[in-house]
Amino acid sequence: MGPRLPVVSGTVLLLAVLAVAPPAGHASQASQEPAGLTLEADEIVFDDAAQTVEARGHVRLAYRGITVQADFARILVREERLEARGHVVVIDREGREMRGDTLVYNAREDVAEMAPAETIVSGVYIRAAHLRATRTLLVARESFLTTCDPGCPAYHLTASRIDFIPADRAVAYGATLWVGGRGILSLPVYVVSLRSPEETAGSFPGIGYNNVDGLWLSYRYAFFLGAPLGYASVTAGTLAQRGEVGVRLRDQPVGALPLTWSAAASAGWHREQVAGVETTRLQYEVGLQTPSLRLGPQTTWSTSWVWHEASYGTGDRLAVPRLESTISHRLGETATVRLGYRRLVPLGTSPLAVDAVDPDDVVDQLSLRYENSVPRGQTIATTFSASLVYDYLSLSPSVGASYGERLAGTYHWEVGGRYNLFTRMVTVLADVGTALGTDTYVTVQAEYNTATTLFEDLDYVLTAQIEDCFELSIKFRQVRQELWVSLGLAAFPQAQVQFQFRGP
Repeated sequence: MGPRLPVVSGTVLLLAVLAVAPPAGHASQASQEPAGLTLEADEIVFDDAAQTVEARGHVRLAYRGITVQADFARILVREERLEARGHVVVIDREGREMRGDTLVYNAREDVAEMAPAETIVSGVYIRAAHLRATRTLLVARESFLTTCDPGCPAYHLTASRIDFIPADRAVAYGATLWVGGRGILSLPVYVVSLRSPEETAGSFPGIGYNNVDGLWLSYRYAFFLGAPLGYASVTAGTLAQRGEVGVRLRDQPVGALPLTWSAAASAGWHREQVAGVETTRLQYEVGLQTPSLRLGPQTTWSTSWVWHEASYGTGDRLAVPRLESTISHRLGETATVRLGYRRLVPLGTSPLAVDAVDPDDVVDQLSLRYENSVPRGQTIATTFSASLVYDYLSLSPSVGASYGERLAGTYHWEVGGRYNLFTRMVTVLADVGTALGTDTYVTVQAEYNTATTLFEDLDYVLTAQIEDCFELSIKFRQVRQELWVSLGLAAFPQAQVQFQFRGP
């Protein structure tokens, strides 16, 4: 056996090649990436003949953008393989953290396996008997999922296996949904969207009230139709009933262009008792969007276009095209100027109130906006903005300005005004909110026309966190006499999801 070189209470930088004779397919990668690693521990032993490294006590290792902490680690140099155990913490290239008791990492295939393990993906806490992670997929077996405090969750999902595609979806097989300690729903496959906090919340049943549906209960079940994602949804309300099936394609790149396209279609039946309407609806949606493209050191450009069209059993048709494009240029650390164009002008009519486009959302504007956001202290942010807008619908320009302050989770306020250069009409805008205790936040939003001396809008919004990850939302629009109430998963939980088990 070759020499064994111990290092006690020290740090060592191994510059030796981890793969003595890597396969041909890995040659180009090995030539582009550094082959060494940084290893720190209380005791390190390198066996030159066996090409292994063993480390004990407060082990800290960094290799190819991945960091590992553990009580013990063993590196098999020829196999490009790492084995670790005891309070293991792994942070991968994307900043994703995993914790567990044992780890096996295959550097050639870039695959990590932990057992048992826990991690947080897109704001969702996962615990599993076995976790297998690659750059694009996590597979958790005998697993547990929640967005609540995992120590005592208000709700959670258990499954024999959950496949996670970060920032896209989680697919649970043999799934049961639990509220408190009671299982309320078991399904062979349950799909949870991870595309946004709102879509995650919408993947679970909800209840609420509004002027169109009355008191309602809704549930949406997603399933696979090959690669596309299908769904069936039902809403049972005192004033309306709805049922729908549909399909949504994953965002797809357009060749080699920095562009993606999306598509969705659905068919459903709707009854609205207030309007006395009962009809079918067929609808589809197609869209194109770009990522944030860099036009210069301080300049970026992004754009999106969506065409949504619905046809009804009554013979009506409604098309809603949306276009939004923005060029942003940073003037410094805190200041940004944006040139943007927005257009949303519906074509046709709908017999359903649920599809009605809010007049405030109808827009065809070109805008130039300056914004300067300056931190004050460690937590308070103050923002000043000034804008010049041309409205193609009224063929009139207007100028505006606003100033505000925000302390996250405690209070915010913003006041401003808008002056139409043709009609000389002044509109005063205000948005003020404050926290009532630790779990409730109240907001008042107002738009006041000085020419008519009337409020064009006066809205009251209350949100309350219940058991950390449920949210009660109440919105009352006084001018329009409209009320919305909903209870569901919190889109932005006030309490951040934390690991249940601590690392070293």
